[in-house]
This record gives sequence, structure tokens and C-alpha cells, in this order.
Amino acid sequence: MSELLRNFSVLIKNEFMEFIKTMQQIADESNADFVHSKFVIPDGFLKVESTTYVDNANPSMLKEMILEVAQRADEWELKITGQDIN
Repeated sequence: MSELLRNFSVLIKNEFMEFIKTMQQIADESNADFVHSKFVIPDGFLKVESTTYVDNANPSMLKEMILEVAQRADEWELKITGQDIN
């Protein structure tokens, strides 16, 4: 591998790691605003998830959780990409 390609690879990796750190900071700050959902960043992918105990689950609460996850995902997709993809 040429020196230029190695330097480019290191640069891209560093920029990606900075992006992940920024996303983690945003996630940490934003999680306090959520009732049921939270941001997680597994393997470099920003995700919104929600969990509950089966004993606590009822149709109304599950609907509320699903709507919150969907709304937060759409909101942050637009903030990050500037697009409403789906």
C-alpha cells in the first residue's frame, strides 16, 4: 500500500472516530429528553431503541414506545442527514 493511501486511511479512520465521539455526546445529552427510548451506538451505527419488562407491557404503553422511537429516529435522521429517507 502506498504511503499516500495509508495516510488517507488513517485520516478517514480519525475522522470517523471523531464523528462517533460527537454522536455519542449528542446521544448522551439527548437521552435525558426521552421517556421510553434511548440512543445507542453499536459498531458505529446510531440507533434508537426502547425496552421494557414484559410484566409492565400493555398495548397502550407498547404503542407509545413504538411511536416515540419512530418519531425520534425521523427527527434525528433529518438533523444528521438533512433528508427524510423513509
